Amino acid sequence: MSLSDQPRGDVAGSPVHVAIIMDGNGRWAAARGLSRREGHKKGIEAVRIALKAAHKSQVKYLTLYGFSSENWLRPKNEVSDLMGLLRLYLRSEITELNKNRIRLRVIGNRQKLPADIIQLITKAEEETRENTEQCLILALSYGSREEITTAMRHLGQKIATGQLRAQDITEAMIASELYTADIPDPDLILRTSGEQRLSNFLLWQAAYAELIFLNILWPDFREEDFFAAMNEYRQRERRFGQRHSPAASAPPGHETLHESGRETGRETGHATGRETGHATGRETGHATGRETGHEPGREAKNLIPSAVTGAIFGASS
Repeated sequence: MSLSDQPRGDVAGSPVHVAIIMDGNGRWAAARGLSRREGHKKGIEAVRIALKAAHKSQVKYLTLYGFSSENWLRPKNEVSDLMGLLRLYLRSEITELNKNRIRLRVIGNRQKLPADIIQLITKAEEETRENTEQCLILALSYGSREEITTAMRHLGQKIATGQLRAQDITEAMIASELYTADIPDPDLILRTSGEQRLSNFLLWQAAYAELIFLNILWPDFREEDFFAAMNEYRQRERRFGQRHSPAASAPPGHETLHESGRETGRETGHATGRETGHATGRETGHATGRETGHEPGREAKNLIPSAVTGAIFGASS
């Protein structure tokens, strides 16, 4: 049965774009005496679950933080394992994505990825380009500070060559230079494992996003966890800086999938000439000393209360 044929739950008021920081694969594996590779493999199953739940909730865009720019600092054997799993995913999932009319896009500095993976990404994006049911966005070799720095560098080059005056720079111009130029900003960002930080993920785009932190590890993520987050999201009042909740309004950037005239050179997940350099962040790609901790329980209330809150492989943290 395809995703389109499956029953859907209550989708009224669902977000257009949900982004997930998939965290906890290493801790999940350590709690069971397994290798980190096994934890990452289990995390791929959770990716499929999240995609199915997002489809049932009529979420048009789903972004998954799969591999951060800081993750390159991890041990070489773990990076190699993650690249191997990425190859497997890109080779095995495209048929299913096409079956369900899901478009795949990749954002991040892909020039740091192995050449064969870049080719697989390009092929997958091309083969799914015409799909309009849903858009799955993988953040790979992605760092938000690097993304913003690269955007500033590109605008600076325009100023240096007389194409642009500094006083004419607008927020819209900056947004147009990001990997996500033609993708709506996320309405909701989820993070598993109970950690409460963004870890250099979509910092510009998250300006008005709701944040929900789940007390479960990514490999344990289930559809009911996604639906519970949707219910929490619907209970929140989003004012976007206004005194009252605006009727039938949304923050800038909420265009429809495949909106006419918005196809740009960033469809491949990067802009020409922006592949060099990365921000040296304090997030080393994983929290030292946290991988051997106990596994958070799956209580009925997995959401950390909103009063407190205000990766593909779960490798991003």
